[in-house]
Amino acid sequence: MRQHTNRYQQRRRYPMSVREAWRLLADTDHLNRSIGLPPVEFSALPDPLLRGARAKAWGFLPVRWKEFPFECGCASVGTWCDASSKTRR
Repeated sequence: MRQHTNRYQQRRRYPMSVREAWRLLADTDHLNRSIGLPPVEFSALPDPLLRGARAKAWGFLPVRWKEFPFECGCASVGTWCDASSKTRR
């Protein structure tokens, strides 16, 4: 079976400072719970530069993806992090 990769991207502008945006978005666990996303479970993969992640969308649909693990102190003003992920259906 051939795997199909979906990529979703959207850009918007918000009337707030970078400091305020980071304050709201830096705690991703809290943000995800606040907007109703399910908990995510992470696992190690053979490639040390990737980690596996999985969750259940809408409480029943399994979703799995690979992402680059990172620990980030970028909640400080004037810095930016960019994390990429690859999602599989």
